[in-house]
Amino acid sequence: MATITKNQRSYDGGDVIVSMLGIFDIYADSIDYSTKREHQRNYGLGRKARSWSMGKEEYEGKISLMMEDVVAIQSTLDEGKSLIDLQPFSILVTFSPNADGSGLAIPVVDKIVAKFQATGRKIDNSMGLKYEYELFVIDIQENVKP
Repeated sequence: MATITKNQRSYDGGDVIVSMLGIFDIYADSIDYSTKREHQRNYGLGRKARSWSMGKEEYEGKISLMMEDVVAIQSTLDEGKSLIDLQPFSILVTFSPNADGSGLAIPVVDKIVAKFQATGRKIDNSMGLKYEYELFVIDIQENVKP
């Protein structure tokens, strides 16, 4: 196991670039994604587990996008089609804490393969309208090589 270096520059939301559907640095207000793997205790005679097993992986994800990017994506679709009609696509989430040359934090790239599971709009009196889209996540790869 490698030595762990601490007390370095923190990973911050301002250092994240999200790219998807041909848009580099899309205006994502937030993105959440997670992986869960089934675990099971295996029992024999007696009360305590003798071993354990792992099973299927399940993924979840959602992304909050600014309306200007959503409209740009929708403008590429055929008439009558919506975001949920898009085929699965890659989302790259890049953490670049050293863009300004400071600190020792290691750049990280996560790759998500997903499609929009639902679509809609939220209109209120705020400037910069956005909407949180639920993703149907097919795969998540954390810390891939760029």
